[in-house]
Amino acid sequence: MKCLVIPIGYINNNLSPVARIKRLVTGFDNAAIYGQKEYQVKNIKFYQSDDLKLNNYIINSNNKKNIHSFDEYLYVYKMINYHYAINEIKNILKVIDDYKPDVIFSYDNIYAIIASKIANITCYSSYSSFINKKQTVYPKAIICINKILSYYKLPQILCIADLYDNVKYKFVYSSFDYQPIIDDNIIYVGYDNTYPVYEKNKVIVVSIANSLISANKQLRVIKQTFKDSPYEVYIQNKNSVNQSNIHSNNKLMLNNLLSKAIVFIHDGSDINTDLALNYHMNQIIITNSFDHHISNANMMIKNNCAFKLSETLYNVKYLYESFRALLDNNKYQTNIDALAKSLDLGGTNKIIEIINEQVQ
Repeated sequence: MKCLVIPIGYINNNLSPVARIKRLVTGFDNAAIYGQKEYQVKNIKFYQSDDLKLNNYIINSNNKKNIHSFDEYLYVYKMINYHYAINEIKNILKVIDDYKPDVIFSYDNIYAIIASKIANITCYSSYSSFINKKQTVYPKAIICINKILSYYKLPQILCIADLYDNVKYKFVYSSFDYQPIIDDNIIYVGYDNTYPVYEKNKVIVVSIANSLISANKQLRVIKQTFKDSPYEVYIQNKNSVNQSNIHSNNKLMLNNLLSKAIVFIHDGSDINTDLALNYHMNQIIITNSFDHHISNANMMIKNNCAFKLSETLYNVKYLYESFRALLDNNKYQTNIDALAKSLDLGGTNKIIEIINEQVQ
């Protein structure tokens, strides 16, 4: 069985699915990847996409915007663009013609789903509550997508989630307890790693890069709150600092630090939420106006696993009060342990197993 894996074009340190993609392709007997160079895997057939300039535009953009839906996210970050989309679909069809896959796996790449429909190849995909039909529709995105669908003489849609009606199974890297979705053909696979609970040390990790709070303010408040405290504090921030117990760097290895941390202060992004669950972390989530991050935070609050602060309340008083409240009540640690256990559902290995069974 030959599986062509096509991930989303957007690559950055906070949203990248690179690790999951690499784990997925190495699990199949015969797999290929179409995507950016970051997705290359040794001994796996690779087709490079030509959207690098687009990606650089995204990464280098200083314009931060409130995002309320998957439709809007794709449009704002320039992944819904008529000429780019037509070119991307044509490139995918060329790869299909060359590789001749039995199935396609789309990781948040809507053009992979469209191309699979055109080529009449079974498609599987990742999925999340952010994509589902309950999210606010963004008209500019839908108008553009329908123009693309008209070009290929495919049915029109009302929202981006309608495209996912064309996939056989929608795999959710989560559990129903954490991310309840009522939709057809949903399969929850949990996470790839739910790490054992380590002995907690006096370490605090901070990652709020996807925040509308300036980097300078992020660092200033952390320093005012924790400087000269008995905790070693590591913050992912563009300002490089080593003062007393405060350590700031843009390239912190979060996995290494979280394995010994006592509290994780983060922005509610998918990758940080995943890490918090995987490492069973006490959390303070600084929410912005990105609906998906708010949704992640609210799920943690619903399960009594975290404290949530809005960006307007990101100051010494509220940050320290939340920190003390976390450490003074064991229920948060107990609840995050239980929620993390619910995510032990097989992860990427479950996806590979199901697709192999379906194709055979």
